Amino acid sequence: MAFCIAAAGLAPALPAEAACGGEGRVRSLVSETATTMAFVNRSVKPVSVYWLDFGGARVRYQVLESGASYTQQTYLTHPWIMVDAEGRCRGPFMPRRQLRRVVFR
Repeated sequence: MAFCIAAAGLAPALPAEAACGGEGRVRSLVSETATTMAFVNRSVKPVSVYWLDFGGARVRYQVLESGASYTQQTYLTHPWIMVDAEGRCRGPFMPRRQLRRVVFR
């Protein structure tokens, strides 16, 4: 399964060609049970965080510079992915009832 988060257009877009395993077959389902995810970039290059919307499309939420992190409110059935500047994709990452921390190395 692949999950992505999308950015709200606050930072320049990074390549997003690489598909995570299962991307295109995974999508957000319902927005009922809220939870939180923390995304951390431990790589030396920027990483984009994407949400996979209700149709399975990537929606970019954030670009994390090297060493940066941020916390995202989400829902249990909403998948996320992370993509680096070269298009390498990690994910999908599904939220958990407790805070889930995802680290891109």
